[in-house]
Amino acid sequence: MNLLSALLLFTSVAYVVSEESSYTSKYDNIDIDRILGNDRILTNYIKCMMDQGSCTAEGRELKKTLPDALKRGCDKCNPKQKKLRKK
Repeated sequence: MNLLSALLLFTSVAYVVSEESSYTSKYDNIDIDRILGNDRILTNYIKCMMDQGSCTAEGRELKKTLPDALKRGCDKCNPKQKKLRKK
């Protein structure tokens, strides 16, 4: 899995940084396998992250969360998010 795909997988699970000490659980039930298994969907997320295409609402949240999530090593992730991140 390339780095961008891994980042997408991780951040699909942990989209929004809340004012609290954890990420939102709003997107915990997103079908990660569907995203990673569909080149069109995955490419759209990647283009969104790289400011090369339009973003869905989830994509915009992904862009907000990614820097903090990478910097903090998922320390704000809930157990379900940590499990999905490893896929």
